[in-house]
Amino acid sequence: MGEVHEYHESLLGFHPSQVLRDGCPLCERRGKDPLVAVAHMDSDRFAKAWARMQAWDRDEDGLHLARCELKLMHHLKSMELMMERHMGARRGETVEVLRARLEYIDRQATDGD
Repeated sequence: MGEVHEYHESLLGFHPSQVLRDGCPLCERRGKDPLVAVAHMDSDRFAKAWARMQAWDRDEDGLHLARCELKLMHHLKSMELMMERHMGARRGETVEVLRARLEYIDRQATDGD
């Protein structure tokens, strides 16, 4: 049997806004590789992580950032910067806006074929 999540609420430093939790072996393993972390997220958790990255980028108080979330925040920020440069995305756009933008780009590409 593989690694399982620890009971998050019992972990030292737990905060419900965290997407990965220090002290949970599975979260910490996923935190070491942001691609693995993102691959295990459903769309709601990804939207939560994206919003958390934006709050982290704005240096908001009260984030209760877990150490194992830091690489994920950097990875998501890199994704945001690439989308700004190559897709016309704007800093601070929500996942829903980005999804609509991607659908529009896809429609434009399909119409052009």
